[in-house]
Amino acid sequence: MGTSLLVGAFFGNKEFGTILGVVQILFAVGFAVGSSVFGLLVDNIEYGVAWWYVLAFIIVCYKALIVASNRYD
Repeated sequence: MGTSLLVGAFFGNKEFGTILGVVQILFAVGFAVGSSVFGLLVDNIEYGVAWWYVLAFIIVCYKALIVASNRYD
């Protein structure tokens, strides 16, 4: 649901289905790549440190999303 709301807020209703499909594919690829990267981090550094990296990345991305959404208002 969040994906469709973001697409509607950023791009409007024109060609909504096409844009939503592309965004859904990007989300799926992101989850697949993210899981692989997390696995590599856990293999190379310990589990707890890998989680701190993931949490820091989530915070940075969330702040970037907020900044991007505020620019379109």
